Amino acid sequence: MLSKLIKCWILFVCLTNLIDSLKHQVSIKTRSPLRHHLIRDKKHVKYLNLRDQLTLLQARYRKDLTAGYHQPVEDVEDMIYVASVTLGTPKQEFQVVLDTGSANLWVGDKDCVYESEAMSQQEEPNLPQLIVANGDCPSFCEVLLSESCSLLCGRECCRVDGIKMLNSFILNDDKCSNKHRFNQTNSLTYREDGTKFGIHYGTGSAEGFQGIDVLCFTPQFCIPDQTFGQATSLAKFFNEQPIDGILGLGFKSISVNHVTPPLVKAVEEHLIDEPIFTVYMGHFGLKDEMKGGMFTYGGLDDMNCGPVIAYEPLTSATYWQFNLKGVCVDGYCKRGIMSAISDTGTSLIAGPQAIIEQIGAKLGAKFDEEVGAWFIDCNHKGNAVNLEIGSNLYQIKSTNYILPISEGVCEFGFFAFSTGLGPQWILGDPFLRSYCNIHNIKEKKIGFALPLIAP
Repeated sequence: MLSKLIKCWILFVCLTNLIDSLKHQVSIKTRSPLRHHLIRDKKHVKYLNLRDQLTLLQARYRKDLTAGYHQPVEDVEDMIYVASVTLGTPKQEFQVVLDTGSANLWVGDKDCVYESEAMSQQEEPNLPQLIVANGDCPSFCEVLLSESCSLLCGRECCRVDGIKMLNSFILNDDKCSNKHRFNQTNSLTYREDGTKFGIHYGTGSAEGFQGIDVLCFTPQFCIPDQTFGQATSLAKFFNEQPIDGILGLGFKSISVNHVTPPLVKAVEEHLIDEPIFTVYMGHFGLKDEMKGGMFTYGGLDDMNCGPVIAYEPLTSATYWQFNLKGVCVDGYCKRGIMSAISDTGTSLIAGPQAIIEQIGAKLGAKFDEEVGAWFIDCNHKGNAVNLEIGSNLYQIKSTNYILPISEGVCEFGFFAFSTGLGPQWILGDPFLRSYCNIHNIKEKKIGFALPLIAP
């Protein structure tokens, strides 16, 4: 009898260890970025100009709405990879962007509306004019402040209707009807936090309050008592994106209200076998709702990724930031230490303008001023762009930097941006499809591996 009990106990221990050592994998779906829809509709330049105007207006006249954390790295138009998570008991399901460029989880609240109806009711007698073009006035007058409009367009093209235009562009009184919204009254495990929450992107914000509940990445991988944002106010741009929220995979140092990010919490509480997560991205295509790849929590993704080529120490435990030593293509090289981040929330590779222009020239890409984007021949068979990281060269082949928008129209996978105080390079989708990224939370390093099936 005792012998049978011992055997049963050994079997129980073995099964428990087997379960505990399982890696947790989540399939992700890819969607066309909003930018591609804007380009197809010839609205991308207007979007960029209005985004800049909104940023200026909010900074100067909406200090109450811009309190909180500003997200300098990415924008709503770039978010394309989503996965399902659940919150609460019983579980409420949400489609969220898995984003290494931020560090908070937020979803829409049951009382979610579009961004601050109160804003549209405020009087702003000193607000600069936003422009609505009249008659044959140049279309760019639509996005100029009054000072610039009077100078470039003439006063006949400008009228003081700024607050109405601002509201029509980013505000809407409709409820967030196309979002799954969290209802705390239906969760047995919910606890109040009450702290105000706000995170701001280039074209608007998500604002509300914080709550605490159980978060599940998979049915077997759940994090109890996770603090998250419940957005009661969303920028209208989020309506253009079929997502319910964002789940940040960055570090606590960049999180709003210093909330511990979900995966950092999982590591601290020993909820995963290893303190790592692996990102594998599938090849980009024209269809939405494609299988986009796989996130693996607690281990390497040996189903989709080869052996790790090398690890690179992080230079800043904020984003997943490390040093880039050089960029080369077709005889052109730019060498020198440059800061770079790996970012699942960005669908292109961003870098300094002078370097991007050289890369574009070498590969035959052209910048379209009217559209505000780089384009390249869909049948282009150019050389790879080489990134020097540590002692290794990482190639981004043409299959990964030629991005189809529609039949016969392809976007170039690089764009220029002003770095400010942030990283000089953002390595988004073309890099992530070229190499699996292995993120070590505890040791603060990132590794790279070739996908087993090359695109």
